[in-house]
Amino acid sequence: MRKPFRPTLAGLLAALALVLCGCALLPEEETLPDAPVLREDPAAEFAMTYVQRGDLSRTQRYSVTYRAVRQEKLCFAQDGLRVENVYVQKGDSVRAGQVLMELEQEQLRTRLSEAQDRCDAAALACKQARENRELAREQYELALAGMEEEEREDAPTMEENLRDRDRSIQRLEDEQALARQELSAVREELQKRRLCAGIDGVATFVRAVQPDERSSISQIMVILSDSESALFVISTQAPEYFPEGLAVEAIVNQAVYPCTVISAQEAGASGEGEVYLRCSLPTAELSDGDSGYLYLELERCEDVLYIERTAVKSMDGRQFVYVQGEDGLRRIQQVTTGREMSGCVEILSGLEEGDAVILR
Repeated sequence: MRKPFRPTLAGLLAALALVLCGCALLPEEETLPDAPVLREDPAAEFAMTYVQRGDLSRTQRYSVTYRAVRQEKLCFAQDGLRVENVYVQKGDSVRAGQVLMELEQEQLRTRLSEAQDRCDAAALACKQARENRELAREQYELALAGMEEEEREDAPTMEENLRDRDRSIQRLEDEQALARQELSAVREELQKRRLCAGIDGVATFVRAVQPDERSSISQIMVILSDSESALFVISTQAPEYFPEGLAVEAIVNQAVYPCTVISAQEAGASGEGEVYLRCSLPTAELSDGDSGYLYLELERCEDVLYIERTAVKSMDGRQFVYVQGEDGLRRIQQVTTGREMSGCVEILSGLEEGDAVILR
């Protein structure tokens, strides 16, 4: 029978020596340094704003144009005729009654010349007939003076003696009247084919006429502006914001022009939806059509608490802001707000002047 194996003390010591030697051959484990302790600074993450006390106002910017409010837009009175002559260019100064454009008139000129000739001939015939009548009257008076009384009684009266001449003169006068009517009709027709200035002013628009272009009664050909009537004009759907007498400042070409609102009647204009401003300074450096702007204060509230509008939040009909607590974390603060103006909102309750509020 075989004996069981029993380790001796010497064997155990040898095995332990081998294990220790093997551990000595392994690389030594690296020891990492302790990580630094980081403390979060919540305040550094917040953009803050502060409750202020002061005046709030609501303003609106309006565009203004410096232009003549007394203008004349001219169209031809007839359709379908060739535009023959253009006598004006943009920027020209014109006087009332000046001919600016003409439609074709060659046939009318011929008719006008013929009508004038007939009128002149009729006038000359009437003049000669009246002179002959006067001569005949004088001769008959002399004849009557040389007659005996009985002979004068039997002689025709002066009226009877001149009756035929008077009838002839009447016929010539009728012919002259017809000739004048014809001449007037041709002149009227000629005038319809002319575009004439109705006011003194400057041509601010002249249509470029193409060759053989035909007229249209709805086509604006020339716009005249009376420079002496130039004012600052605002087109707006809310003219009630500009009561008569209101003082404003128009800014045009980086220059400030103090103005006063005047009525349309005083401005000599009838444009609806327009406000007219008269400047108290010389405006010689401005040109018709120069544009600029002005700011109008529509509403103002004084000595109120306010804060930037974007700092106020709302949820379920309630309004609140975020503030920073003593622990550095944000918390909700309910507020009551009032009017909003110029990017700010009035604070009625919930905050005090100088309170810090988290903007984002």
